[in-house]
This record gives sequence, C-alpha cells and structure tokens, in this order.
Amino acid sequence: MNLQVLFSVACLLGCASAAMQQTVPEYVAQDFTAENLFTSGIEGPCVAEDGMLYIVNFAKKGTIGKVEANGSASHFVDLPEGSTGNGIRTDHN
Repeated sequence: MNLQVLFSVACLLGCASAAMQQTVPEYVAQDFTAENLFTSGIEGPCVAEDGMLYIVNFAKKGTIGKVEANGSASHFVDLPEGSTGNGIRTDHN
C-alpha cells in the first residue's frame, strides 16, 4: 500500500469513528423523582456523607426534603415559621 492510500484509509476510519461517537449519547437525562415534589423555589442541593440529597423547599416553602439513592423523596424538617432556606451544607454531625 502506498502512503496516500494508507492516509486515506486512516482518514475514513477516523471520520467513521467520529460519526459513530456523535450518534451514541454519553448520557440520557431522565426524571429521578416524581413530578412536582419540589416548589419553584427549590434551593441548596447538598449531598451528605450518608449519600442523602437534601434540598430546600420540599413540597412547600420553609421545608427541607431528602432524596434517597433510589429516588424516593420525603420531608426531612420544617424550618422555623417565616424562614426559607437558601442553600444548605452538612458536616459529619
């Protein structure tokens, strides 16, 4: 094989490989929790050491909810009357 043919084959293989990579999505987004669990004021997602995802404004303003690894979500705590969380963090406690 001469160098020009070898180069052409390499280019075709490279183009075919690039085309195949573009048609196979690396990630497909999908819903993880049920619809409408969180308010439009959702804030502060935070993953704790236990793997739980904690999110402000669960079901209603002034609450914090938690989401388990399987996608089930539940109420965790009510904040003091009139309070609304704005971003949260956890520590080892």
